[in-house]
Amino acid sequence: MQNSNASSQIDLRRLRHLGYITGFQIPPNTCGPGLTLFHYGKIIVGNATLGENCTLFPSVLIGKKTSTGRSANIGNNVYICSGTKIIGDITIGDNVTIGQNCVIVKDIPSDSVVVTDSRQLRYLK
Repeated sequence: MQNSNASSQIDLRRLRHLGYITGFQIPPNTCGPGLTLFHYGKIIVGNATLGENCTLFPSVLIGKKTSTGRSANIGNNVYICSGTKIIGDITIGDNVTIGQNCVIVKDIPSDSVVVTDSRQLRYLK
């Protein structure tokens, strides 16, 4: 038992070191197959669930609203552009594209495109 615990601590240290080098902080077993990460840059994924074939650009944050809350559930084939913040226990459907610098705090239905201007969030279908 102790060897298994020591081994998991070494793996955790390696994962943290790799996150420091690459700028990606993604816990194990949170992403489905086909995850694509573009460029070096800060990508932080809390205890979220990402579906298959998701694409994340730099400066993406997926996190909790409160310290005891949960993170988002993100569907399949989701494309998240740079600077996007997804906060709270929300659901993002399948085949969604989220534009640059959006702050998402509400559920997004499947087959949507979300963009923002300085005044409001818009859903385009």
